Amino acid sequence: MTQVLGRMGNWEWFIAEDRVVWSDALVEMFGYPGGVTLTYADYAGHVHPDDVGKLERAIRRAIRTGDR
Repeated sequence: MTQVLGRMGNWEWFIAEDRVVWSDALVEMFGYPGGVTLTYADYAGHVHPDDVGKLERAIRRAIRTGDR
């Protein structure tokens, strides 16, 4: 409930499966139906084009270092 009220959400990407698990709050914010299987591309499609490079660099760094 806190995520919904704060207009925040979170997601976890299982890279090997290209499967992303979104919090209920994030699903609601982006208007997807509950229970849908989402991919990283689904998430990235909502990122502003000016921020895609920053997102990609953060992901590469997290994969390389193991940081979250």
